[in-house]
This record gives sequence, structure tokens and C-alpha cells, in this order.
Amino acid sequence: MTGGRVLYKVSVDGQAPQACGLLSRWDTPHIALLAQGALGVLLIWTPGLNLPSLLSYVGVASWMYYGSTGLAVLVLRRTEPELHRPFRAPVAACVAVMAGATGLVGTTLWQQPVTASGAILVCALAWPARWLWGRHLVSTNENQQQQEQGQQEGSESETESE
Repeated sequence: MTGGRVLYKVSVDGQAPQACGLLSRWDTPHIALLAQGALGVLLIWTPGLNLPSLLSYVGVASWMYYGSTGLAVLVLRRTEPELHRPFRAPVAACVAVMAGATGLVGTTLWQQPVTASGAILVCALAWPARWLWGRHLVSTNENQQQQEQGQQEGSESETESE
């Protein structure tokens, strides 16, 4: 239920296709939810994947990200101590989430190595994909800024010549 909304927010932040950031007239991220549903159907139709293995696949991916979030909180606390935080997560909670995630992912990897390895591979591929997408966004934003500066300089020179 939350995956489509996460995709919506990532899109609004400029880190996913813009279409996923659109809202319907009922303020639901309909395109992001349809994309999530299409991915789910694709996974169900994938040969060799049944519902239990699909749940394991999604569980491994989810817990990897939960554990990464706990780690990120601790890293940001150390590297960016001056950032405003409306809520300060207890260190024990972060460590507990990381330990639980490691245990659940490890157990699934032990019991269902093919399914868990597939989820780990997809998660591992998300990092270079995000890096490439981020580079594309930076270059696009830089080009837009250069065009805007050129337009401003052009309009300023027209104003000065009058």
C-alpha cells in the first residue's frame, strides 16, 4: 500500500519519472500506484515465482531498506550533527532495526537463496541506477540554469540598449 506513495514522493523530489508524481482529482498518486501494481503483476507472472516466494522477495527488499534507513540515521547523526531534526530516533531503535533486518534477510537468504539473491540483486542495482538518474538530473538542472541565465542576460542587455 505504501510503495506507490513512496514512488510518488520520490518523483515529486525529481528522482523518478515525472509522470509518477501526478495526482488524480481525488489526490491519489494514480500513476505511481498503477506502476506499482504493474510491477506486482509482472512479478506474479514471472516463471518460478509463486506467492510465498514473492512475499519473501518483497520482504528481503523491504528489510534491506529498513536496515539501510537505520544505518543512515546513525551516519547522519555523526556526519551532520547540526541538521534540524523534528524527532530524534533513539540509537537503540536504529540498532534494533538494523539487527532485525540483518537477521530476517540472512534467514531468508539461508532458506530461499534464489529468491533472496534476486531481491538483493535488485536492491544492489538500485544504487547505480539512482546514481545515474541523479547525474542526469544534475546535468538537466545545470542546463536549465544556464539557459535561464542566458535569457536573463539577454533581456538585461536589451533593456540597457533601449
